[in-house]
Amino acid sequence: MASVLAVIADRVRDLNVPVDLYLDHIGKQESPNGFWERLGIRQILSNTYQDSIGIKGDWPVASRWSSLKNDAVIEGLSALLSDCPIIRFADWAKTDDASGFWDGLFSDVIKPLNKRDFEFIFHPGDVSKKLVFEVDEFLDIMGDYSSHGRVTVVLDEQEADQLWSRLNGRASYATSAGFRTPGAREKYLFLFNAMRIDVLLIVGDNHTVLLSRDGQLDLAGRPFNKINVPVDNKDYFNAGYQLGLLLHLEIPHCVALGLAVSGAYVEQASRPGSKELLSYINDWVAELLPVTLQHF
Repeated sequence: MASVLAVIADRVRDLNVPVDLYLDHIGKQESPNGFWERLGIRQILSNTYQDSIGIKGDWPVASRWSSLKNDAVIEGLSALLSDCPIIRFADWAKTDDASGFWDGLFSDVIKPLNKRDFEFIFHPGDVSKKLVFEVDEFLDIMGDYSSHGRVTVVLDEQEADQLWSRLNGRASYATSAGFRTPGAREKYLFLFNAMRIDVLLIVGDNHTVLLSRDGQLDLAGRPFNKINVPVDNKDYFNAGYQLGLLLHLEIPHCVALGLAVSGAYVEQASRPGSKELLSYINDWVAELLPVTLQHF
C-alpha cells in the first residue's frame, strides 16, 4: 500500500491545480434544470478534471426516453459526451425507468459515437424490491455499455448481498436444509462472473474489495480517528476513484485514491484540497512505514 500511495502522491503533486479544480466541485449541483438527473446520470466528467459538465439552456424533461429524444437532444448529447471520458450513473433502483433511459442513451448516443474508451460507473443500489426480470434487463444493458468502454459496478456490502439473493431467487435471510449460504467472497465472485463488466467494487466504510479480470484485491483504508463516519463518505470515495481515472491511474491506485479522499474528508470534516490530500497520504505512509518515514 505504501508504494501505491507513493504513486498517487506523485501524480496529485504534479497536477495539483487540476486536482484542486476537481476536488472543489465535489458535491456541487450538476444541472440546475434537472436534465442529467432525469436521465439517471449523477456526473459527466470532462478531460479538464472539472467535476461536471452542465446543461445550458432549456432542455426538455420527460418520463420516458422515447418522449425525450429528438434530433436536437441527440445532437446536443452527442456533442457533450464526445469529449467526456467518464459517465457516472445514478442509483438504478431509485431512478424511475432508469433501464429505459440508459438503453436509449446507449442506442441513440453512445453507440453512434463509436468511442471505445469511456469509463462507465454504475450503482445498482438496493435491488431487493426489484423483479428478477428487471434486474436481468439492467445487467444486459450494462453489458451493452461494456462494448464501448470499461464498466465499473459499485456496491456496498448490503447491496451486494441483496443483488446476490435476487439473482439466486432467495431472500437474503432465507436458509433451507442442505443449502450452504456462500461466504461474502464467494458471493462477490459470483456477482462479478454474472455480469459483463470489467471492475466490481464492494465498498465498506474504510475498506474496498476489488474484483477485476486481473483477480481479487483487498484494499484497507487508513484507520479513522473519529467514531462517527459521515453518511456521504461513500460519495467522497466515488469522487476519489473517478479522480484516479481522470489521472489515468491503474484501477488499484484509483481505489486507493478513493480511500484517501474519503479518509481526508472524514478527518477534517470538510472537502479536502490537494494540499490536505497530500498531507493525509503522507501521514498514512508514515503510519505504514514508521521506521522509514517518507514525505511526498
